[in-house]
Amino acid sequence: MQKARVIITPGLFCARNCSYCCNHFTNILAGAVNIDRLADIPHRDVLMITGGEPMEHLGLTWNIIHYAKTLGFKTVYLYTARWKDSLLRMIKYLDGIHYTLHAGSNIQDVVDFGAMQAMASKYPDKSFRAYLHPDLKHAINIMPYVWQRVEVKPWLSEEECPLPEGETLYRIKV
Repeated sequence: MQKARVIITPGLFCARNCSYCCNHFTNILAGAVNIDRLADIPHRDVLMITGGEPMEHLGLTWNIIHYAKTLGFKTVYLYTARWKDSLLRMIKYLDGIHYTLHAGSNIQDVVDFGAMQAMASKYPDKSFRAYLHPDLKHAINIMPYVWQRVEVKPWLSEEECPLPEGETLYRIKV
């Protein structure tokens, strides 16, 4: 399967501005292909939308999600660490969501994780993955039947975080 990981918000980092965000790592960005629009991506089976934080740029994220299927992407995933009610509408157009809770997550982030999990429980035909930092300061209630994969591990360093095999990274110019 050919996979395209697209950073839709280069230069518009998320409000967390995490130093360990792999979308900032030089070794990852060095191989990125800059594109003007989603249609510039050669045929790929899977599209993975990432950022900065896609949920902080709802208009752009919506446009890409809607347009992706018309371009022939069979599978579209969203990578996010932010719950917004818009996800309730977006999930109908997505094949799955990879949701992250950071080490510095606050109680609202935990509540939002619960909202994400509640939504995910209503879509057993979708793929949901959770990535949880082991240094979370608040208890998390995980409904295991909701998630296809739950990972609890610290962030990788730049040296430990290569672009996964079979993926091409693209950056949409904004």
